[in-house]
Formats: sequence, C-alpha cells, structure tokens
Amino acid sequence: MRDPAGRISAKLQAILAHRAKADDPASAPKVLSPSHLMALRAVLAHMVPHSIAGLDLAQRIDADLAAGSDNGWRLETMPDDARAHRDALTSLDAAARAGGASGFADLVADRQAAMLAKVAEGAFDAPAGAPMTAGQLSDWFTELLSDAVRLYVAHPATMSSIGYEGHANGAHSGAAFEGWTDREIEDVR
Repeated sequence: MRDPAGRISAKLQAILAHRAKADDPASAPKVLSPSHLMALRAVLAHMVPHSIAGLDLAQRIDADLAAGSDNGWRLETMPDDARAHRDALTSLDAAARAGGASGFADLVADRQAAMLAKVAEGAFDAPAGAPMTAGQLSDWFTELLSDAVRLYVAHPATMSSIGYEGHANGAHSGAAFEGWTDREIEDVR
C-alpha cells in the first residue's frame, strides 16, 4: 500500500498490503473440505455481499481456522471453531439434500436466504443426523457474521470505499494527532 503523505507506519503499510492481496479462487482449502468451502461462500454471499475483486471471505476464514486465528472465546455449547464450521456447513448441506438439492451452494438464492433466516432465528429444522442443533447453528451464524464483517471491513478497498482514514496514524511521531492535549477531568487522568 502506497502512502505518499507519510501518514501510515511502514508496519501498517505492510499489513494493509497483505490484506489487499487477491485470494486465489483455485487454492485448496486448509481446514474445510471443498464442498464446505462452496457452502461457506454461498452463506457469505448473503451475509456480506460485496464487489471487491479478489476478496474471498470464505478462503480467509478457512486460512484463519488453519492458523488458529480466532477471537479467543466460544460458547460452551459449541465445539472448537474448525469443527463448528464443518458441522454447521454439513448441517446446511444435509438440509439442502433433504429438499432435493445436492448441497446448500446449489440451492437458488431465495431458498438459501430463507434457510439462513431460519438459522439466524434459531428456528432451523435440522434433518435427522445433522451434527448441529438449531441453537448451535444460530450461535455459529452469529459468530460467522462477526468474523465475515471483521475481514470485510479490514480490507483496504472497504476502508477506502467508506472513507475510513483511522489507519492513518501519523507514521512520523504521531503528527496526525497534533492539536490534541492531555487534560485532567476532576483530578482524574
């Protein structure tokens, strides 16, 4: 990422440049199966629709799972993050197959959206043998949405599109913060 105004530290420029690299749609998943990755892409297309070329949120989530990069907590009723994703996507695929499709990714968009609305509400009717309950799927959905939005908003193209410049932190001695003063309020610092 180029910063001719010198407002972004070299370390942050490298991080942003890494985030801006296009994902290779042909690369194999690291934790999820190829069918899970297809289902996850279909879920994420409903959660965070976007037109950023080269940004594959499903691949980035899979890479985070492989690296163990999670937010550090999970609900007591949920398995570890990698298993939770596999089980949730298996449950969605099973429900789609029970309805005559070959998997969640093969459902038409309206049927996908209706199924995901039920998941979000905790009212998903899981077919027999699905590895997750309706409550677990709802919890997974909420956590997935958080991860997807975090990855989307962290992408430099998203930051640019919304006019976010908070990352411009004054690379040279905090020059961006000139004019701020340190004040005490009622003797509390």
